[in-house]
Formats: sequence, structure tokens, C-alpha cells
Amino acid sequence: MIKIDLARSIAETMNIHTKNAETLTDIVSSETSLASCEPVRLAGFVCTA
Repeated sequence: MIKIDLARSIAETMNIHTKNAETLTDIVSSETSLASCEPVRLAGFVCTA
């Protein structure tokens, strides 16, 4: 799953516009731990690069 897929899923689940969900995913992905790709668990997602 890529970021836009996640945003679309969030938008559908929360019944919000995809652009708003993209903003949310941008905020989350800009957090320090995600930006440096430290292991992070997000309800079934793990960044382990």
C-alpha cells in the first residue's frame, strides 16, 4: 500500500474528502520517527526500511 492508497482508505472510512485524508497522512509521515524510518506500528503498518 502506498500513501495515496492509505489516504483513500482513510477518506472512505471517515467519509471525508481525499485531500483532507492526504493532509492527515502527510502530517503523520512527517513525524520524526516516521521521517527517519524508525520502526513504528500503526494499526497493522510497520515502517522497517
